[in-house]
Amino acid sequence: MLRAWVLAKANDGSPGRDDESFEDIESRGLMKWLSDLRKDLHDKTYRPQPVKRVMIEKPGGGKLTSRNG
Repeated sequence: MLRAWVLAKANDGSPGRDDESFEDIESRGLMKWLSDLRKDLHDKTYRPQPVKRVMIEKPGGGKLTSRNG
């Protein structure tokens, strides 16, 4: 999970549906957040929020759906 965190942060990942940024999580304690997430996943109590969809204008016209979060 730490590796996934490092890769997402290095890729300039944006806040998800909950609007929590990397900095928000780090300020509260990254290892605790990862530990809590691991526990929720292990206990099957994790409930993801719905996907956030954003329409992106395409250069030649039309729109593309981007799924963030």
